[in-house]
Amino acid sequence: MSDCSCTSIALLAIGAIGLYLLRKYFKGGQFTEAVSARGKVAVVTGGNTGIGLETVKDLNLRGAKVYMLCRSEQRASAAKSELVKAGCDSSRLIYVNCDLSSMENVRKCAARLSQLQSSIDILINNAGVWAGAYEQTKDGHEITWGTNHLGHFLLTELLLPLVEKAPEGRIVNVASLVHYQSAAIDLAKIDSKDGFDTSMAYNKSKLANVMHARELTRRLKSKGKTTVTVNSLHPGVIATELLRNLGVGYKIFQIVFAFFMKSWKDGAQTSLYCALSSEVKGVSGLYFSDCASKVAAPLAHDDLACKQLNYFKGGQFTEAVSAIGKVAVVTGGNTGIGLETVREFNRRGAKLNIDLSTISKKTASSVRLHSTAVVPLNRFPPCGPPPLKRTKRAEQERIKGRFSEETIQQLRRFVHVQFFAQYKRVTLKKICDRSNEWIDPKDKDISISPSILRLLLHAINFSFVKLQYRSNIYMNDYYCRVQSHFLRTMVAIREAGNHLIWSVDETWVHKGMRPSYGWNDMEAAKAPLTFIKNGMTAGNSRQWEKGERLVIVACLSEEGFRCPVIWRTGKKDDGGDYHKEMDSKLKGVFKELVAEADEKSLKPILLMDNASYHSRVINKMPTQSDRKAVMADWLKAHDMQCPDGWKKRDMVEALKKLNRKDYNKYVVDTMGEQYGVQVVRTPPYMAEYAPIEFGWSAMKRAQHDLITHTDDGKVIRAKLLEWMNSYPAEKCKKYMDHCKGKRIEEGALTFCPSLSTEEIVAASDEIMDEADPQPVEDLEELLYMSDDEEEEYSELL
Repeated sequence: MSDCSCTSIALLAIGAIGLYLLRKYFKGGQFTEAVSARGKVAVVTGGNTGIGLETVKDLNLRGAKVYMLCRSEQRASAAKSELVKAGCDSSRLIYVNCDLSSMENVRKCAARLSQLQSSIDILINNAGVWAGAYEQTKDGHEITWGTNHLGHFLLTELLLPLVEKAPEGRIVNVASLVHYQSAAIDLAKIDSKDGFDTSMAYNKSKLANVMHARELTRRLKSKGKTTVTVNSLHPGVIATELLRNLGVGYKIFQIVFAFFMKSWKDGAQTSLYCALSSEVKGVSGLYFSDCASKVAAPLAHDDLACKQLNYFKGGQFTEAVSAIGKVAVVTGGNTGIGLETVREFNRRGAKLNIDLSTISKKTASSVRLHSTAVVPLNRFPPCGPPPLKRTKRAEQERIKGRFSEETIQQLRRFVHVQFFAQYKRVTLKKICDRSNEWIDPKDKDISISPSILRLLLHAINFSFVKLQYRSNIYMNDYYCRVQSHFLRTMVAIREAGNHLIWSVDETWVHKGMRPSYGWNDMEAAKAPLTFIKNGMTAGNSRQWEKGERLVIVACLSEEGFRCPVIWRTGKKDDGGDYHKEMDSKLKGVFKELVAEADEKSLKPILLMDNASYHSRVINKMPTQSDRKAVMADWLKAHDMQCPDGWKKRDMVEALKKLNRKDYNKYVVDTMGEQYGVQVVRTPPYMAEYAPIEFGWSAMKRAQHDLITHTDDGKVIRAKLLEWMNSYPAEKCKKYMDHCKGKRIEEGALTFCPSLSTEEIVAASDEIMDEADPQPVEDLEELLYMSDDEEEEYSELL
């Protein structure tokens, strides 16, 4: 065979492998969990074709009874025959007629399901259309909006009582990635033909699906309905019949991009994941893609828009007008339309004057549901409404009331996209100078100044505060997986029960440390020398002097600080370098933890972070950056081949064939195995998971009052040890409890896989900065400042 032929075969093989891997990539995440659906009742819209058909198939094969909601009985019957041939049980496949573009038909469908079932476990709002041209439903709605959102919204509302009766009800909205491309939804124009665009109409309907899931989650939680979860998802780019109305263009699109599209089966995986996976149990209001949680578009996180979408009903007053700062007087507001008028004014933020003496306590309570803005009217009212109190908050709300919701949401998005996302400094002047980029045309005549903008930003919950060190780590999928691994481990430990958890760490202090926030004389800051000459000071200071540094190592449990040790660095009486004593100190921690756990018949657990000392390796496997002699010594010490004539590259190749995880043993983990203690590493820069960090914060705050300017290191050590040994156990338990559920409700558990110790340490090495002196100081100070200090802090804003 010629060299040319061999080269061609090799290229073809490489190409085939590449295409296989590329195709596998486009398949996306797969739901592989062996979950039974036996005994469950599922309802799937659009279940006769595409991913709906595959969803119905999988649910039925797992044992569920599935109701297929379709417009055409003929197509549903054909789909059912196809499913039975694939092994489905026909007795658990039931067709129910449902035309989502007709509100009357949706009501009939819901009524029929209510007759057939006493509860529903799974509702998957899967059906969708993409109109090729402007068209209206029988109810007068634009057909894409009426079918994709309004039809599913009404169906969900009507079936919600049945879903609430299920032990664990799940509602799944099949949205789309294109919701990121959607403009803000203008409910007053959503059904209008003016400016209609087929793509944008579809994008808005999918954005509404995501917003619907978030708002329904909020409503359910407010009512205490914790057994029902609602999530939305992007199924992937799929060759479904969704675009059939586009005619020849659809067929060309399918042919050209078929290789890059998911199959129907692949597209159904995330729907099945949200409907069945144990990983999504109790998780609600999130957006998923490829069987993992993702961040939805900023517009989907607009809580006010989500609430307005919930209240939207065609043919009614839907203009997104705020009444904040307005005062309304309603006669006959105790019943009928008067009462509903009062409720709507109240929901939009108006202050209402009504005669509560004619209203029952139950009705008055209902009117006050959303606000305290309802005030009773005197029997002989003054000629005009009472003046608004000019509190700081009232002034902010008054300014906010000048602007439309479009402007407010565009301002928020502008700040995030143009400043936060690009790590640019935010100033009022910069935002004002570019007001034409965020102010809505209807508000163009309102003057914008830095003082007005400042009040508006505060009104929409922006604050000028001390910024966190590492907020960006929550935007990185990899570090979120590290967080997820930790949370899964801790959830498993706590569900198993019978455990004793200690949190260990080290920190340092010096006597000159002071709080980040405090009262200061700004006149003294302007003219320090003048104040000093007059027998005063130059003002309050963050730090007196650096002074002697002390290193503290301790554990925190529900019963208080454990095993505290304080070294005076550089002092002979403490042995100089405290690291020399760390091994013996950690051994002492393990021994005391095991002794207490044995006494209480509990399993010992030790939480620790990923500081470089905690991640030391015993006889570490060399890397290619090590010297040749180091590699040779290591290979020979492990009885591996290493001829004297080998060059460095030969040794590197030999090392590459080894699995580093099999040889790198961490000192701390080895100690844990020796003493029978499970070591769990907290995620880097996520101090909210380490109870000891809250203990450090409390100690450093106490230090400001304990330590005087004349104390030396010996006195400081004695004072801090006494403080730790007498610290109340109930506060320590509060810190331990505070760390249990952090981020779980936000969906932190849905970031996938398990990780090894080496992978967790590698993630820490990538972002840990040894130069950061106190990476979580701002978090601790704001969480645990006293009431008086909170008031002082608010004054700074």
